[in-house]
Amino acid sequence: MGANRGKQHSIIINAEGSGISSQELTETIQYRTGKDTRLVVLSYLQRGGSPTLRDRMLATLTGAKAVELLKDDSDSKAIGTVDGEIAAYDLIDALEQKRENRQGDVRFNRRAEQIERLKNENRSSIYQ
Repeated sequence: MGANRGKQHSIIINAEGSGISSQELTETIQYRTGKDTRLVVLSYLQRGGSPTLRDRMLATLTGAKAVELLKDDSDSKAIGTVDGEIAAYDLIDALEQKRENRQGDVRFNRRAEQIERLKNENRSSIYQ
């Protein structure tokens, strides 16, 4: 664990279908460790409401990148998309970047919208 290596904070990612709710996990960790434990559900934090297909795709890809960085013992990174690909930057570098509407982000958005539209069409045809 990170505490054994002198780390002051930990990030724990709980996947849907893991068998324990995020709230239960938070309470269990706090009870067993006695440490202040907080729960953040990113999709709700960012915009509220139920997650869309794009939210789920982006969460999966950024979560995988976060796990990869944790395995590499990487510190203080910001994760986002650049030209439709998941990228990680040092926090200082990320804060200095200007936000641009990149072509890759547009392609990612369009593909997610196409998949969502097809999914909705399939649902409606089932009930006809």
